[in-house]
Amino acid sequence: MQGQDSGIDRFQRLLPTRDHREKASIERKKQTVIQTALARPVSEKMMERLRVIVMGGGRVGALLTSLLRAEKHQVTLIELDRAKSAQLAEKFPDVLVVNGDGTDIHILRDAGADLADIFVAVTGNDNLNYVSAQIAKKSLRVPKVIARVNDPLNENNFIRVGIDKLVTTTKATAGEILDEISGGKTVLPLAGVRFEILYAILRDKSPMVGKRVKKCGLPKKAFIISLNREGEPMVPDDLTVLKAGDLIAVLTPLDISEKVKTVLVSQ
Repeated sequence: MQGQDSGIDRFQRLLPTRDHREKASIERKKQTVIQTALARPVSEKMMERLRVIVMGGGRVGALLTSLLRAEKHQVTLIELDRAKSAQLAEKFPDVLVVNGDGTDIHILRDAGADLADIFVAVTGNDNLNYVSAQIAKKSLRVPKVIARVNDPLNENNFIRVGIDKLVTTTKATAGEILDEISGGKTVLPLAGVRFEILYAILRDKSPMVGKRVKKCGLPKKAFIISLNREGEPMVPDDLTVLKAGDLIAVLTPLDISEKVKTVLVSQ
């Protein structure tokens, strides 16, 4: 792994004062979240504000960060690439973005991993995910560690070091990782049909961008029930025009959820 120069580049420099009494204080001060920005059903675990460290600012990491912010959790994002870190800091002004190597224990400590409730490693590199997750679990004793595994042949290595939860590339959607954090899959029984809520961020070249919700290309039984645009939640109607950067929440029956996921992955 390539280390950093002297210290860490921080694009948001106001780190909170930390000591080892803070974790107990945080537990006492956790506040109830009655309703999330995306009107997502709230499980018992979601009622707590968690401190989450996300390593990897790629597509999965950025979407997961958006979802965690909507759930009102405290998020720190670690990204190795300097230019991408700057973009993420601009995109998430209320998130501490640390530009550094997440396999360096000193950087993990500076990012607050030693005080975190959950550590999530979701880079596209199994080696980075493995080393950082192992440090978080074994050395920093983070209560719950989730890691993305891109090559299924590497899964046993992660299991042997005691990583709490693995997500593979075929299942590594930010929504599924959020389910692991929040305490369970969001499945809603409505009128005898089971529904699931899925999420996606629309990229500049997404085929949905510039289209009205009614004709955005989702299967007929799937509906965009809410979206978050530049930090502002809204409930769209059929005539709402989708824009790049929109974080959409899609309600879909379970029997077509895989088809809907295929559409959303292309976004």
